[in-house]
Amino acid sequence: DNGILTLNGGTLTSAHVYPWMGNTDITKVQITAPLFLEDSAPVGFLSEMTNLESITGMDNIDTSKATDMSSMFNGDFNL
Repeated sequence: DNGILTLNGGTLTSAHVYPWMGNTDITKVQITAPLFLEDSAPVGFLSEMTNLESITGMDNIDTSKATDMSSMFNGDFNL
Protein backbone atom coordinates (compact mmCIF):
# COMPACT_ATOMS: atom_id res chain seq x y z
CA ASP A 1 0.00 0.00 0.00
CA ASN A 2 2.89 2.37 0.66
CA GLY A 3 4.89 1.51 -2.46
CA ILE A 4 7.60 -0.37 -0.53
CA LEU A 5 8.53 -3.98 -1.23
CA THR A 6 10.36 -5.55 1.72
CA LEU A 7 12.38 -8.72 1.14
CA ASN A 8 13.44 -10.43 4.36
CA GLY A 9 16.13 -12.71 2.97
CA GLY A 10 16.46 -16.38 2.15
CA THR A 11 17.74 -18.46 -0.74
CA LEU A 12 16.34 -18.70 -4.27
CA THR A 13 17.85 -21.19 -6.68
CA SER A 14 15.97 -20.82 -9.96
CA ALA A 15 14.26 -18.17 -12.03
CA HIS A 16 10.65 -17.49 -11.15
CA VAL A 17 7.84 -15.28 -12.20
CA TYR A 18 8.22 -13.14 -9.11
CA PRO A 19 4.90 -11.74 -7.85
CA TRP A 20 6.22 -8.17 -7.83
CA MET A 21 7.43 -8.23 -11.45
CA GLY A 22 5.71 -5.51 -13.41
CA ASN A 23 4.20 -3.88 -10.33
CA THR A 24 4.02 -0.17 -11.10
CA ASP A 25 3.04 0.77 -7.53
CA ILE A 26 6.44 -0.16 -6.08
CA THR A 27 8.79 2.81 -5.71
CA LYS A 28 11.24 1.37 -3.18
CA VAL A 29 12.70 -2.06 -2.43
CA GLN A 30 14.30 -2.76 0.92
CA ILE A 31 16.28 -5.94 1.53
CA THR A 32 16.55 -6.50 5.27
CA ALA A 33 18.53 -9.76 5.59
CA PRO A 34 20.94 -11.92 3.56
CA LEU A 35 19.36 -12.92 0.26
CA PHE A 36 21.13 -15.58 -1.77
CA LEU A 37 20.27 -15.60 -5.48
CA GLU A 38 21.76 -18.79 -6.89
CA ASP A 39 21.81 -20.39 -10.34
CA SER A 40 19.25 -18.55 -12.50
CA ALA A 41 17.32 -16.91 -9.62
CA PRO A 42 18.50 -13.36 -10.51
CA VAL A 43 16.86 -13.52 -13.96
CA GLY A 44 14.22 -10.80 -13.96
CA PHE A 45 14.37 -10.60 -10.16
CA LEU A 46 13.57 -6.88 -9.87
CA SER A 47 12.45 -6.24 -13.42
CA GLU A 48 9.63 -4.26 -15.02
CA MET A 49 8.91 -2.09 -12.00
CA THR A 50 8.77 1.11 -14.00
CA ASN A 51 8.31 3.40 -10.98
CA LEU A 52 11.04 1.86 -8.81
CA GLU A 53 13.30 4.68 -7.61
CA SER A 54 15.53 3.13 -4.96
CA ILE A 55 16.82 -0.09 -3.44
CA THR A 56 18.26 -0.28 0.05
CA GLY A 57 20.13 -3.27 1.40
CA MET A 58 21.79 -4.28 -1.87
CA ASP A 59 24.76 -5.33 0.26
CA ASN A 60 22.53 -8.16 1.53
CA ILE A 61 22.31 -9.75 -1.93
CA ASP A 62 24.79 -12.53 -2.66
CA THR A 63 25.00 -13.57 -6.31
CA SER A 64 28.30 -15.46 -6.00
CA LYS A 65 26.58 -18.71 -7.05
CA ALA A 66 24.47 -17.16 -9.82
CA THR A 67 24.83 -18.51 -13.34
CA ASP A 68 22.56 -16.02 -15.11
CA MET A 69 21.74 -12.45 -14.09
CA SER A 70 20.11 -11.30 -17.31
CA SER A 71 17.28 -8.81 -17.10
CA MET A 72 17.66 -8.46 -13.32
CA PHE A 73 16.74 -4.76 -13.50
CA ASN A 74 15.17 -4.70 -16.97
CA GLY A 75 12.60 -1.94 -17.45
CA ASP A 76 13.35 -0.15 -14.18
CA PHE A 77 13.54 3.21 -15.91
CA ASN A 78 13.42 5.39 -12.76
CA LEU A 79 16.02 3.44 -10.82
